[in-house]
Amino acid sequence: MSIFSWAEEKFRKMRWLDIGIFKLCVFAFAMMLADLWPQLPAFGWKFWGAVFVVTYIRLLIVMLGKDDA
Repeated sequence: MSIFSWAEEKFRKMRWLDIGIFKLCVFAFAMMLADLWPQLPAFGWKFWGAVFVVTYIRLLIVMLGKDDA
């Protein structure tokens, strides 16, 4: 079993509250990294905005895309 299939199996068991807590956990980890690594915010808001837009577009494509099943 690959790590990806293991993670997919675990994510299927999550409810909406668990997913929200997971998002908060990832956000807190990112804030911790920004605090511990002062050069990280030096990229500026435009860089992080671009990263957000690209990753969000990918998520929208996956969520709203046609099901192959």
